[in-house]
Amino acid sequence: MLTSTGGSLRGYFFEDGYVRTSCKEFTLEDVADKFVHLTNDAIQVHAEDYGKYESGNKMSLSDFSKVISA
Repeated sequence: MLTSTGGSLRGYFFEDGYVRTSCKEFTLEDVADKFVHLTNDAIQVHAEDYGKYESGNKMSLSDFSKVISA
């Protein structure tokens, strides 16, 4: 996160965090399918497959890092 107060720029890094995920596999075949393209929890919670891959469709940054480096 970056902030600027009185002309002074400060940066903060938070080690804890999470990544929102989708309950459907990404595809460009149906760009109107909001469950594929929007990871907002208010949208995803209405999908039949909500939580199919991760609990609550979210994962920690450390878990995400393990997935992408595997």
